[in-house]
Order: sequence, then structure tokens, then C-alpha cells
Amino acid sequence: MALNDLGVQYLNLGRFPEAQERFEIAIELNAKAFNPNLNLGIVLIKQRKFGDAMERLRQALSIDSSSAAVHLYVGIASVETDDLQAAEHELSIALSLGGAALSVAHFFVARVHLKKGQAQSATRELTLYLEAQPNGEYSAPARKLLEQLKQA
Repeated sequence: MALNDLGVQYLNLGRFPEAQERFEIAIELNAKAFNPNLNLGIVLIKQRKFGDAMERLRQALSIDSSSAAVHLYVGIASVETDDLQAAEHELSIALSLGGAALSVAHFFVARVHLKKGQAQSATRELTLYLEAQPNGEYSAPARKLLEQLKQA
């Protein structure tokens, strides 16, 4: 647990190699520990290593499929690897399980719709995201995408 907590601190500081190392050690000690598996998947996403992230996130999903967060990050990795069907499915589960706390999933659902050429659906999802998190992590790109969609 201490290694996971230390890894989370490194993750929050953007020190991804150090975070990754701590999570990997924690997993070596207990391969069935949910949090280090999830957190390693998140670090790998932040490093844009989506294939490796998906492998780790699937392990986390096999440990606890009721976690909204793991579904969110599987969905994000799926968007980035253009597995749009899986992305939409996982993000839908994340929203269902996590509700308003995981409204960021709307941003990634919008990206799925944009990749499918569904501008109206993307606009709806971006609006839902911005209503829930007007100053969220993805609020600037969401506003930019909405502006582009209005001009199209």
C-alpha cells in the first residue's frame, strides 16, 4: 500500500518514470492488488503507451470490474487506439457507475463521436462535460472543439 501511495504522489507531480517504478514494485509484491494495476495503467496512458496501459488496465478490470475508474481509463485507452466500439462501451459503463464524479467520460465519448463523424452527438457530450466541469482538465480543448463544431 505504501508503494502505491508513493507512486500516486509521483503521478500527481508528473514524475511518471518514478511512479511507474513504484507501481511495478507493488505489483511484483502482490499481482492481485487492484490500485497499483489501475494506477500503472493511468501512468502508461499519461506516457502515451496505450497498448501497455490496456494490458495493465485489463488486469485491474479482472480484479475489480465494479470500479468506474478502471472503465474510464480502459475507455480512454480504447479511444486513443481507435477501438471506438470498446471505447463507447467502457465510457458508458464509467458514466453509469461513476455518475457526475466521472463526467470527464463525456469528453472522451465526444471524441468517439467525432471520430465517427457524428458532430451533433459530440456537441451534446461536450456540452454535458462542460456543464459538469466548467474548469475541468479538458475544459479548454472541449470549448475549442465546440467552437470548431459551431463553425462547421
